[in-house]
Amino acid sequence: MMNKIITAVMLALAMALAGSAHAEFKWKHPGADPYATSRDEAMKTRENAFLKLGFPTEVVARFMEATKKPGEEVKLAMGDRLTTMLSKGAVVHKDVVISWKSPIRGTELVAPAEKWQVTWEGKTYTAILFEVCYNWSSIIGSVPKSIEPPVKQYTLPPSTGIIATCPNVYFLKVNFWERAALKLPGVEQTHAKEELGQKQFAGVPHVSKTHGGQFRKAYAAGALKWSSTQHKLRVSLIMTPESSGGAQDITAEEVLGDINVTGLYELQFTRAQLDKWDAIRVVAINGDAISPPRFNKTGVHELRFFNHISGTRLGEWDSNPDPDCIMNEHWIE
Repeated sequence: MMNKIITAVMLALAMALAGSAHAEFKWKHPGADPYATSRDEAMKTRENAFLKLGFPTEVVARFMEATKKPGEEVKLAMGDRLTTMLSKGAVVHKDVVISWKSPIRGTELVAPAEKWQVTWEGKTYTAILFEVCYNWSSIIGSVPKSIEPPVKQYTLPPSTGIIATCPNVYFLKVNFWERAALKLPGVEQTHAKEELGQKQFAGVPHVSKTHGGQFRKAYAAGALKWSSTQHKLRVSLIMTPESSGGAQDITAEEVLGDINVTGLYELQFTRAQLDKWDAIRVVAINGDAISPPRFNKTGVHELRFFNHISGTRLGEWDSNPDPDCIMNEHWIE
């Protein structure tokens, strides 16, 4: 009888331990076991930290480059979840839920942090460095809504007047065409090549670049119309190694806002913006576009208009020796 009781107790204990191995870690005391004593110390050991956080080596390399610049300022709060968090001695905690208790009753403790984000093989990786304890943390997959800055509607900068001419101000005209654009000569063939899974943006055929002039001529001749449906697009500025011949991943991104496009929308940028960032990125939020097809690196319909590319200078696209301050991109519903 005693042996049966001991066996039952041992079995229950083993089951409890097995279950606890996969249980979430409740982070209750911020600052109690800091990973580093300063931001500089955290940065010096970041490569090892990224590996412990479970990032693939390719992702680690991109984060090493991205973290050379300050991250985006964010704040995390009660209930936010982290894939992994490192505390003192590089101790690894997985499936972390923030459960901080505020010292003041009725208030919620919020912690400021820096955030960097990259995409690789269709997955989003986020690295977070907390200011209160310099704990490196990761989120693999979607990020909590509380640390995503609210997206505003994109508005054009104030009018600069006729004195601010090219190349101080650049315009990107976003054209959204009706489905009939796909039937113009050669367009379906170019679109098919894109759908085969091209793994890059620069230097390859795109409907937008290859047939843009054809679309505008057809519109002028009355043979093609802009879309009469409103489409929502998100506009951002990005850094990508592809601008210098590297991978197509996004190492940094600044979301400018969302635009509602019915036919045509003009975006305005300053020379300083385009000098700072590698490319302008436009994404169909609702996926209501047939062209461009979904990019296999991100899984969304997007176009990237490069400000920097090997062998050219800003404004000298299409071998144009003079700055060209009016750019076009083309979408098909």
